[in-house]
Amino acid sequence: MAVSAPPALPEFIFFDLDDTLLDDEVSTQSGVNALFAHYSTDEVEDRHQRWDAALQLYYPDFLAGRINVQQLQQSRIRHVLPERMFTDEEALAAFEYFMVHYVEGSTLFSDTRDAISRLKARGIGLGVISNGPNDMQVRKLTAVGLYDELDVVVTAERAGVGKPNVAIFDFALAEANKQAKDCWCIGDNLNNDVLAANEAGLTGVLLDRNGRNIDYAGLKIAALDEIA
Repeated sequence: MAVSAPPALPEFIFFDLDDTLLDDEVSTQSGVNALFAHYSTDEVEDRHQRWDAALQLYYPDFLAGRINVQQLQQSRIRHVLPERMFTDEEALAAFEYFMVHYVEGSTLFSDTRDAISRLKARGIGLGVISNGPNDMQVRKLTAVGLYDELDVVVTAERAGVGKPNVAIFDFALAEANKQAKDCWCIGDNLNNDVLAANEAGLTGVLLDRNGRNIDYAGLKIAALDEIA
């Protein structure tokens, strides 16, 4: 049986972004549907599966520093639309087309804004630690009006390393000028957001919106209003 989050709030809370504060599935559907409507003459029923497969295929190379963000974008576009012979510039333009609609589709979970407001009112420092590319995450946070509410926004691209590597948490702590013992990290990914945060000395709190981690015995919440 998992225990609830401790009643005493910390000095600072880091959040994961996608599928924690933002409903990334909604954003992705918006971007992918627009991309294929614009660049494909056929109705591609497996377009979302293609997009997910490209993410799984190329994102580890980006997080490991083997490819840069532009190469990541080009590779993903060429993977999902193999029938198009994109030049490098055309592939980047296609990804930007996706991005515009992806950002426009950015949607907060229903509990996000109130939780952020209540935590700020209590003087809790707030930040994001995300494996997403910097420009993408900043644009989404700006679109939903959260960017200026946060004290720190750390991405794998800025830190030079991604979760679950503890170095990204060290980078975030330095940015926030906080000690690990005074910070929580809340996220939906048990390995990346919670166990890795614990290893780095923070208190990891699992956000389990759908009850998928029933066997996890650590700190766990089902909604953000449980800690705000």
